[in-house]
Amino acid sequence: MFVAFPIEGLAVRLVGPTNVLGRVEVYHNGKWGTVCDNKWTLNDGHVVCRMLGFSKSIKVLKASAFGGGKDKIWLTKLQCNGTENSLFDCKNAAKLLGNTGCTHKQDSGVECKEKDMSKICATQILTEEGSIHSPRYPNKYPVNVVCRWVIQIPPEMADAQQFIKLTFEAFQVEYQSSCAYDSLTVFDGTEGNKTMLGSFCGVDLPPPLYSSSAQMVVKFTSDDSMNSKGFNATFEFTSSLG
Repeated sequence: MFVAFPIEGLAVRLVGPTNVLGRVEVYHNGKWGTVCDNKWTLNDGHVVCRMLGFSKSIKVLKASAFGGGKDKIWLTKLQCNGTENSLFDCKNAAKLLGNTGCTHKQDSGVECKEKDMSKICATQILTEEGSIHSPRYPNKYPVNVVCRWVIQIPPEMADAQQFIKLTFEAFQVEYQSSCAYDSLTVFDGTEGNKTMLGSFCGVDLPPPLYSSSAQMVVKFTSDDSMNSKGFNATFEFTSSLG
């Protein structure tokens, strides 16, 4: 299941076998409900997929292709043009909200297309204090990505004996005893020099990490199966090691 934040009118989730494929459910009046497949089109699917952070819909599915839901059927005959920010912004959303006349045998589904992860996860060189996070945070990160952040103290500060401090504010990465599946690995200096400050997975918040030089490399890796919320961290330049 892939879920966006449950904010009234802005939340959507896919209930299905993968994070890009499933039954469409929307959040309204404090409850999740489905979308009827009457006049369910690719434009409707585009809106769903963009709400979830994907690029577009590859195809839409009808007739409860992923099984029927159990609660309300909130929407039907939406007539989206494909550019709306939410399904609730589509032409007929307000007219038929909660009064669809449909059954759960008509629940709609969608298959979304991932964004180009090579662009999202291109190596970033950071020379100003700030923050980093896993792709799509605070939603679930995508599968099969390798992301790198090179944190570099700028040359004009290098003579002032500055170090890099990395502080984690949130952490949720698929757990495996040796972090062989999904992991966050931090290197002191360049990745190639094998000076590793730590490799982390699971839900325990890693401790603050410090470089002993003007550079720190953060590497995030996910495999092809389970995914989680990911991480959020801040970094700063400091003259103190702890």
